[in-house]
Amino acid sequence: MSQKVHKNQTAFEQKTIQGIPVLICRNLSDKPEENTLKYLSESGLQLKEESVFIIDLKGNPGGSELWSKFWFENYTGTTPRTGKSSMKRYSKLYLYGQKKEKDIAIEPFLKKYDMPRLNKVAKSYYGSRDEALDNKAYDTWVVEKNDSKWVNNENTIFVLMDKGVASSGEDFIGYLRTLGNVVFVGNNTSGCQAVSDLQVMFLPNSNLLVYLGAGLDMNKYPPHFIDGVGFEPDIWLDSEGMLERVINLYNRYNLK
Repeated sequence: MSQKVHKNQTAFEQKTIQGIPVLICRNLSDKPEENTLKYLSESGLQLKEESVFIIDLKGNPGGSELWSKFWFENYTGTTPRTGKSSMKRYSKLYLYGQKKEKDIAIEPFLKKYDMPRLNKVAKSYYGSRDEALDNKAYDTWVVEKNDSKWVNNENTIFVLMDKGVASSGEDFIGYLRTLGNVVFVGNNTSGCQAVSDLQVMFLPNSNLLVYLGAGLDMNKYPPHFIDGVGFEPDIWLDSEGMLERVINLYNRYNLK
């Protein structure tokens, strides 16, 4: 099946095509000069009264899962619970890297979006890592076990997906799979979710960039996520013309 790369596209935009709202989310990390993901999260509030809408996630390689979590909370009024459990081992090197990330990047990031909700989450996230580093609470395993929660939804949502959806893009798919009346269209995602809590590092001699993961994740509830396989759709379609065919399906059968 075909797969397109959308590197130069805006992270998020919203359109109306033949009367149907279409959310196009190509990335969960904005370009430096853009601020679009704030509007992705806010669109969850706007779509509550829409009987049908489409979320196009094709080619979304991820970024921060916070944006899709904010969207879900705005749309449903509850936090997504997918049943994903994890084992994490934070090394001193990882925690130090997190501290440098906070000191260098977090202030301009928060200033860019100007969202009290985001500020609160960031303060809690980095605060827990600072505390672990200060207390030398590293190199031990931390286990988190989570249950899943089904959320009823009367609207019809079509989600477009392909092999280019990975990482936090797959988190978005996972959240939507706990929501009723959602139809997934396309082909399977990348299957890049088993390793979490990534930290960017540079090798000292070559200066090569590497990502080091501190966690292992597993979803104990169906549909089980398989590393390298990802999530499978309800309706298999090639990526080419997928959006147009879903709109034609809606118009043909008047799915209200």
